[in-house]
Order: sequence, then structure tokens, then C-alpha cells
Amino acid sequence: MDEVLTKLRNLAITMTRGPEEQCRGNGALTIVDQGVISSDSSRGAFMPALTPLPDVTWLACQHVGEGLGTPDNHIERLRSTDQGKSWSNQGSIHGGKQPRDGWAYRGPQISAVPDGRLVMTATRFESNGLLFNTESEALQRPEMLLFWSENLGRTWSDPQVVPHGLPADCYTANGAGTMLQLAPDRWMYPFETWKPDGHDGPPDQKAGALFSRDKGKSWSELVVVADDPSGARQLPGGAHADRLREAGRNVLARRRSAHLFLVYGAGDHAHEVGAVVVVLNR
Repeated sequence: MDEVLTKLRNLAITMTRGPEEQCRGNGALTIVDQGVISSDSSRGAFMPALTPLPDVTWLACQHVGEGLGTPDNHIERLRSTDQGKSWSNQGSIHGGKQPRDGWAYRGPQISAVPDGRLVMTATRFESNGLLFNTESEALQRPEMLLFWSENLGRTWSDPQVVPHGLPADCYTANGAGTMLQLAPDRWMYPFETWKPDGHDGPPDQKAGALFSRDKGKSWSELVVVADDPSGARQLPGGAHADRLREAGRNVLARRRSAHLFLVYGAGDHAHEVGAVVVVLNR
């Protein structure tokens, strides 16, 4: 990639209708500002995410490297202290440099938690080759992670591995969306599955989530939202939180009253054939 353009300030928008009207298609969005906040011609930057903090500070994070899924992928963060008007790139969260620990780190997202800390979700993949094998359709083996910060994102902890409990010889599981804090004692970490190297046959693709009742210390509850053991259909993005685009398909999660609404695209290997809506009791 000749030039990296990470555009996050165009997320600063004015909503001229309420949420209910927007859902009915009557809302209008106006871009009030936009611009480039990260540009480095020596490498790419991918899957950016922005988190406004309670004060005027905004944080952004992204994974960088030669390509979207290459062995050198690692996470860096950016900071604005004037609500997005200007930005400083604060470099890698891995001690200020590219890690040399045999892992490629991808897809970070930051959330604020009630005790004042920040938590970053991300997934790391074994980095002994390309992320995806186009011949076998297998993924490098991943681990779902949490990083913690007690100083508003200036430094971050070593990664905390979030185990999913699925058989490692049949499944990979990577984070797929923003962690949701449904209640003080119930956090939701969405994921999607695929197949690892060495597994014959089609992938048993699942969309689901892990749940924590102790503010992220442990994740003992697994809920599968959708499953496709045949491998004939694609369930991209798992149970994504908030809206993003994954492989050209929109995924949406919204809370309303006592229910959690999950929307994702489903299709065969060639194209999307429709949208699926799932309603979960919280």
C-alpha cells in the first residue's frame, strides 16, 4: 500500500433525527468534519476504531503491517485531546515496537469500563505464514485477547487470553466486534469460528459470544447464535456489536429493553443471499 489513509474524524456526525426515526429511514446524517489522522507510506493500517472518553480525549486504534493479514501485524494507538481536531500517533502498544513473539495482532477495539480503566479486545494469530491459506481454506490458529490500561491508554498490560473452550483441532475462534457491557456483571465478547490448518473438510462456522460475570476476569459462558456445520453457508462477523463491514456484509447488534438484537449477512461461498435477525434475552 503506497499510502495509508485512516479516516476516523468523519465519524463526528450530527444526527438530526432521534434513534427511532433513524431506524425507520427518516434520519439525516451530516458530516461536520473529516480528515486523515494516520498516514505512513511504509506500511498499511487496517480495521481502525475510535473511542471517545468522558472528557475531550478521543482514542483510536488500528493494526498495521505490510498487509491486512500478514505476519508483521501489530497494534498501535492514536490520541486526540481536542475531540478529534488534531491527533498524535503514540505507536505500538507492544512496548513501542513490533513484537517478535511469534504472533500477529489484529482487529483492536477499545472500551471504557466503569472503574475508570480501559479494555482493548483484539485477536492474535500464529505468524508462521499468511493468515489465510487459499488452497486449504484454513486459518492460522488465533487467540482472543484483552489488554488493560489504567492510565487512559498511555500504556497497556500484557495480553490476557480469553479461552473459548471449543476443540482446537476443529475450530479457530477470533473476536468479531465490540465487546458489549450489558450490565455491570454481564459482559459479552462476540466471536466467529473457522477451521485451523490440519482440519480436513469444510469449516463448521459459528457466530456466537462469550460472557463474563466478573468484569472480564473469566469467560465461562458460551452462546452460539448461529451454526453451519455443513460449511455451505457463510456467517460472517459472528455476533458483531455496533455496525461495521466485514467482507462486504453489514453486521449490526443493538440493545433494546431486555433483548439483544443481532443482525448479520448470510450467504454461500459466492455471494450474500440475505440477512438474518436473531433476538436474545439478556
